[in-house]
Amino acid sequence: MPYLRDSLNKFIDLEPEIILTVDGDEAVKNIAKVAQKNNIDTSPLSMALIFLATGDLIPPKIASYLEDRLETSSAVAQKIAADFIVEVVNPLKKRLEFLSFNPDKKMTIAEEKNILSEMFLGNLLVELKNHPIILDAINHQIFYILDNDQKFRDQLVKLLLANEEALTSGNVLIGGKSLRATIGNWLKNFIEVNGSNIFDSIVLSKYLSSSKIAAKLSSEEKEKVNAILSIYRNLKFFPESMPDDTGIGWRIFPFEVPAKEKLERAKEKIVNLPEQFVGTEKKVAPSVDRSAGEKKIRPSGVFLVKPKRVDIGTVQIDRQAEGRKIRLAELEKISGRYPSGSLEKKVVEEEMQKLKNKK
Repeated sequence: MPYLRDSLNKFIDLEPEIILTVDGDEAVKNIAKVAQKNNIDTSPLSMALIFLATGDLIPPKIASYLEDRLETSSAVAQKIAADFIVEVVNPLKKRLEFLSFNPDKKMTIAEEKNILSEMFLGNLLVELKNHPIILDAINHQIFYILDNDQKFRDQLVKLLLANEEALTSGNVLIGGKSLRATIGNWLKNFIEVNGSNIFDSIVLSKYLSSSKIAAKLSSEEKEKVNAILSIYRNLKFFPESMPDDTGIGWRIFPFEVPAKEKLERAKEKIVNLPEQFVGTEKKVAPSVDRSAGEKKIRPSGVFLVKPKRVDIGTVQIDRQAEGRKIRLAELEKISGRYPSGSLEKKVVEEEMQKLKNKK
């Protein structure tokens, strides 16, 4: 059985993208689903996932790990392990491969397009809650795909206009009719009020403060509408919607970075995934030669969109400082999963103290 202390040390040294995803809300939700289905506590599954991420556990050994940890039969452990792989491990492998900047990853552009299509049609609100590091990675995947297929932009805009996620409470007016306040309907109302031409932050601010329906929103709801309208503008009118020709700060998904922690990306970080999360699934489309495209943008941070428009080098968080914050926060979450006085909680708290002492 893997040692918790050793695995925690490895886990908190992984790339922030991996930590945020492996111990993110979606993974926690899926773990809870498997635990409830099998009438067990979530902690053995949570730790199994960390062991997988660090390479201290491999998928074929999950069942035997659970058999020992849960003190149950081999048959029961194998059933739980099967549920765990389907509901938790496989979705994480897919997500991490999508976020990876590694030019040698197995995921094709066709598969990335499918993920983005699902995201823009019905999963935007969850994504907007993500950490800036994750949003930054998503932005780069969008830019990479648009560099290979600029027509895909129009498809994403159509999906955005068809999105039925409830953005705010109440209704919106479209053509005099009162309709559900979905993402798509808010966009249609904005277009009805302001037209279909490119717009700037002044027009957006005026709409949020003075239009009949937007003026009634709470500050939190206005922020959500502002974010969706920003995504629409950034995508619909790309690349003219970008702030300048330097590539600095180019984004589709908006996010804020504290001024003291801003750092120009001089060289793109290539995220190599732990072996346990490297996908081996059959490809859904012929492989595209990513290496040639990646050489344009990944190592150098330069992304040629069209002639005379230079690149996509974004402003990024200070990864070391942010990484420490993320690692400490994740250890605090892990600590909360164990009862007071337990050996596991003591080990986690000791690792938290070590991390605090490094600052």
